[in-house]
Amino acid sequence: MADNNKKKDDKKQNSDEYLKDYLGNNDYNGDGGDISNQHKNQNPNQSLGSAKDLKFLTIDINELPCSYFYPAGTSVLVRAAEVGEIQAFSVVDDTNFYDLFEKVNHIVQSCVMLKFPDGSKKPYTHLIDGDRWYLLFVIRELTFQKGNDLFATVGKTKIPIKRGFFTFHDMDDRIKKYYNKLAGNFTFETKIGNIEMAPPTMGLQKSFTDYMIKEAQAKRDLDESFLKIVPYTFPGRTSITEEGIKKEYTKFKTLPIDLFQFLNQAIDKLSFGISGVKTLDESGMEVHSEEIFPDGISKLFVQPDAFDDFLK
Repeated sequence: MADNNKKKDDKKQNSDEYLKDYLGNNDYNGDGGDISNQHKNQNPNQSLGSAKDLKFLTIDINELPCSYFYPAGTSVLVRAAEVGEIQAFSVVDDTNFYDLFEKVNHIVQSCVMLKFPDGSKKPYTHLIDGDRWYLLFVIRELTFQKGNDLFATVGKTKIPIKRGFFTFHDMDDRIKKYYNKLAGNFTFETKIGNIEMAPPTMGLQKSFTDYMIKEAQAKRDLDESFLKIVPYTFPGRTSITEEGIKKEYTKFKTLPIDLFQFLNQAIDKLSFGISGVKTLDESGMEVHSEEIFPDGISKLFVQPDAFDDFLK
């Protein structure tokens, strides 16, 4: 009986650890490097403009780490966070990963929208999930235009954590030829036909994360390979129902082994987003850091000296 209880505890721990790792690192892992020449150089001295004069700042889509996966001519509209949004974000619990995930989604939902080439405006659910952190830092930069910079410290060098200093994941050379610019995805020509894949949207990722949370709360095992692979097989989709996820899981469990192996390895080549920050030290040498949340995500919209500054 004790052994059975231990096995159940181990399964629960494995599910909880996977959930923690998934929510904490889904958009942020790997080596640094500029993603490709498609992205414009980030200018650390570029002004974001006044949030008072212009509520929304227009960002060229090519500035985003995942610009490959939007229609040509798309732009992103971003504004500073307002008091109510900062109040909501200020109580985020860094140890509660679902709370953290929801608070980040809420502030991005409030402060960011997409404008497509036909003039239509779309909500945050149409954003690619790998752009989540980059846009969160743009919101932060707009919100604190008078300062409150964050730094990653490497030895004696401090690297600003903001636009102009971010590095992005490179597109893997082995998949470049399969990139379909018109469709905004990768179309792999395989022995069983074409397979289209792309990083998931924030909306689709939220559907899967909600499902994961529900399963974890019910103390049911999480199938890591399913949750890792399947969101990438729905390019451009912004949601899926719980019933739809369960149907996909049934199909996933019957995949031929060679197809599973292909999908599993393809996902490892589809990392996009922020990989870290870089700058030059006093000697002119390039210095890198993978740390972009030195004080935790919950501190992003905290003014460190607010108490003392407000006193006479």
